[in-house]
Amino acid sequence: MARLARHGKTPTDPRGVGRPKVPMSQATTRKLENLAAALGTPRRKVSPMQVAGQLLEEAVAPVEYGLVRRIKSRTAPFCRVADSAPNQS
Repeated sequence: MARLARHGKTPTDPRGVGRPKVPMSQATTRKLENLAAALGTPRRKVSPMQVAGQLLEEAVAPVEYGLVRRIKSRTAPFCRVADSAPNQS
């Protein structure tokens, strides 16, 4: 019988094996786990997905829409890119 998750909504896998919402290699998962362990403290736990989220935020922040258009035009001629940038909210 599956245990209930701490929040009480869904069962957890008792073996601790699951599928991440964002697919990634086992090597990347291990790197994120190591980074999370290094960044956490006994009083503040850091999860591998918190590290992944922060890295993604910092990696995407400097990317400009024009760069995306140039990359798409070189790598995927069948992909059509709109002439105007998407709405920024």
